[in-house]
Amino acid sequence: RRAMALALDTLVLLPLLGPVAALLVGSGVGRSPLDLAVVATLLLALYGMSAIATRGATVGMRLLGLRVTTEAGERPTWPAAAIRASVLV
Repeated sequence: RRAMALALDTLVLLPLLGPVAALLVGSGVGRSPLDLAVVATLLLALYGMSAIATRGATVGMRLLGLRVTTEAGERPTWPAAAIRASVLV
């Protein structure tokens, strides 16, 4: 279910990725597919970090009934969400 949630979250970000890719290519930064893949990965990580820190789940996770909690049952703090996002990347 987590893989499906990631796929759904990628679909959520697709409308944002196009304009960001166009800006990068226009600025000369995103000339290679690797550059664009790195930016897409960073955007997905930032999206996941902010969604988990503020709501405890991303859109895809909520649709599938998943959420991230601490051992106490609370949503993770910003630092914990940042560590989680960096490990998943």
